[in-house]
Amino acid sequence: MRTHRRAELNLQLDLSTPSAKIEEFIQAIRKILDRKEIENSTVLLNDISSLAFLIHVEYFTSVITVAEFNITRQDVNMKLLKLMEELKIELAGASTEIRIT
Repeated sequence: MRTHRRAELNLQLDLSTPSAKIEEFIQAIRKILDRKEIENSTVLLNDISSLAFLIHVEYFTSVITVAEFNITRQDVNMKLLKLMEELKIELAGASTEIRIT
């Protein structure tokens, strides 16, 4: 029998994102996840590659209905999108330019 529901996000941030902005973003995500229905969470700079900075977000809720879980997940995702807009953080590849010469 299931004891938790799990959500996971892997956000690939553009390489132009300054380290201070990444730290601020991670701290703000932790605050977003500080909710009564979320029992445990992890937010970290998981990897640095030649393509992106990878932020790993994972959280667990107690066993709630699928509908309640989906509402929580959507609310968290929308708050993350708004936070990225506020901090002017772009996802990797979001502004890729192709030139043909």
